[in-house]
Amino acid sequence: MATKKADDLAKVQALLAECGLERTAATLLDEAPQIGKKNATVQAFLKPEDVVYADERLKDNTYISKGGFENDFGYKAHMDLIVTRGKGFTKEKNKKKRGSYSGGKITMQSHSIKKLAGIGKPKQAFSSSAAALKNQPPLFLRKNCALAHLVKGSFKGVVQQPKYADLNEWLSINTFEFFNLVNMFYGVVTDFCTINECPTMSAGPGTEYTWTDTQRKTIKLAAPQYIDYVLSQIQTTLDDERMFPTKAGSEFPKDIRATLCVIYRHLFRVLAHIYWSHYVELLNLKIEGHVNSVFAHFISFAKEFDLLDRKDMAPMADLIAFYEQQGIVV
Repeated sequence: MATKKADDLAKVQALLAECGLERTAATLLDEAPQIGKKNATVQAFLKPEDVVYADERLKDNTYISKGGFENDFGYKAHMDLIVTRGKGFTKEKNKKKRGSYSGGKITMQSHSIKKLAGIGKPKQAFSSSAAALKNQPPLFLRKNCALAHLVKGSFKGVVQQPKYADLNEWLSINTFEFFNLVNMFYGVVTDFCTINECPTMSAGPGTEYTWTDTQRKTIKLAAPQYIDYVLSQIQTTLDDERMFPTKAGSEFPKDIRATLCVIYRHLFRVLAHIYWSHYVELLNLKIEGHVNSVFAHFISFAKEFDLLDRKDMAPMADLIAFYEQQGIVV
């Protein structure tokens, strides 16, 4: 019994030392309730006053404490949501996610404690390993990574137009789904896609996308800015009743296919950037199978209805060719 207690004490001491906590393991064990003892009082594992913070700013986790503009999107959404509780919070949150909500300017400022405190490895730390792997294929082209899928077999039957479904309706509903999925997966890696980490909207060697503004001027943007513009523009288009009518009897515009081609081209660029710049994060989160399945589904659908040109798919041509060889994309 004494040996077991000593082993437990050593494990707890090692854990506390690793976490940088000042409280001793012996104190914690002495205060722990006796197992099987009647009317034992359960005590907190750690008192608030005993917590040691790596940064003083972590003591206040409220939105207001981060500072920043008082007229941006986040601040106005916070002021609306802070007064809600329970189901009311869910209702208001979903309202803010709609494209019709106008909550102020969306800024690219980062208030991350990790970034401000300088914690983490800088981009340059990976330069040597990147040089060593220069002649090797990217991670997503390695067979074990590329074959990670949630859906087994071909997507041919999944993307084909149902017999009694209207073509434009079928194209529209799938476009909505692909937009939501791409938006969701980009949200997973958005903390790693910063202006410093991704200063250009790239998708592999020699591929860099530029943005065309309202005055038809071509400008270079950092990846998070470019993607924010793209997703916001697509959301606005999808919410436009003239382009994607939802009322019975309304007809789709004659140029709907041209609009869809633009949407698919932009969504492809976001996916390509995720693959080339953030695939490591996908592997760490163990969601590469989810993203691979979405990508194969997306490409299969685009090919089925001729929504992407071969030149647009060039940055991911090797992965697409591999999926075609495997019969996943037909």
